[in-house]
Amino acid sequence: MVFPLGVFFTAGVKSASALTVKAGPIWNNNDAQVKCPVATARIGGIWNGGWRTTEWGKMSECDVDWVKAGPIWNNNDAQVKCPVATAAVGGTWNGHWTTTVWGVMSVCAVK
Repeated sequence: MVFPLGVFFTAGVKSASALTVKAGPIWNNNDAQVKCPVATARIGGIWNGGWRTTEWGKMSECDVDWVKAGPIWNNNDAQVKCPVATAAVGGTWNGHWTTTVWGVMSVCAVK
């Protein structure tokens, strides 16, 4: 099963459930399209399209809803792997997970 992870542009509005990742200065949405996927991938996260400037010319943040956790075989396995994967990036697991590539990769929802 492949789960479609949509990207929605929400610049300037923090998602209530997203984890934020610092990305340095982002000048506009085109710049965010380049910098946010890189910044969030460094922590094993998947950028959700949201970002905001926190200090003009110095710092912006990118939002992450999902972090990679390797293969998860069932809900019992997720109960072990997801809290570890989300804590490793400074977040908390919200109880949701899905398989993106069967036998290879699953993602856990982080807040």
